[in-house]
Amino acid sequence: MVAQNRSESIQSPPQVRPFTGAEYLESLKDEREVYIYGEQVRDLTQHPAFRNAGRMLVRLYDALHDPARREVLTSRPIPATAASPIASTPRR
Repeated sequence: MVAQNRSESIQSPPQVRPFTGAEYLESLKDEREVYIYGEQVRDLTQHPAFRNAGRMLVRLYDALHDPARREVLTSRPIPATAASPIASTPRR
């Protein structure tokens, strides 16, 4: 049995970044099955019931990549990763 140095056995977390708006919209064009009022939705990005919500999220994802808004919309709770404050644990 070979002893490992503790620092060698700890791996860095993978770099994670949020979608861009275009990447988010593209991610919705997969093989998922969505129905509304018994009708199958073929394209969530174009259907009247979902397109405005999709556009709103596109603006949010694009804002996460805007240097002027990045500091307001993201935090760095873990070194080398960015996360939305919405997903952070509240401070007491």
